[in-house]
Amino acid sequence: MWDLGQWCGAFVGAVFIFSFVRKSMDVRGWISQASELSVPKPIALVVVVAEGGVGVLLVAQLWPRVTASASLVMLIGFSVLIASLLMRGRRPVCACFGASSTKPISWMTLARNAAFIAANVVALLGATRSTIKPFWGVGAISLFVVTMTSLWFLVVILRRSGDSASNIAATLTGS
Repeated sequence: MWDLGQWCGAFVGAVFIFSFVRKSMDVRGWISQASELSVPKPIALVVVVAEGGVGVLLVAQLWPRVTASASLVMLIGFSVLIASLLMRGRRPVCACFGASSTKPISWMTLARNAAFIAANVVALLGATRSTIKPFWGVGAISLFVVTMTSLWFLVVILRRSGDSASNIAATLTGS
């Protein structure tokens, strides 16, 4: 019988598979919308393949530590991109679930991703529970808080620096 971590991993995996299927149904449309999100074509193609592969591995519970880590990195990356665009006042169509997605990005998009990140954190902790079993609940809450704090910190840096790499570096170093 599956535990909560496995169910959360399967849920995130199903979301990734759904996104992969929708994007694969209209790859050209996805690439066009991805360009509106400032995602280059080669990266857009990698995203589709990665979502499908990671999604299948999560649902199948294969290499759960690796796949849960990969999906967490992807979700945080998507969230950083969305926050960056919102901070600059841009609201392109989300395309999160393929070209048929027509709603523009919003803070609700970021909130939805935070929920996916939380489920992913539980999956990751479930995959590593043999080493942190006594601290399962504390570990899950701590990792969630650290993830959300990191996203908030990134948003603050992007607000202060205007999003260019040199401005971000200057903000971090205090120059």
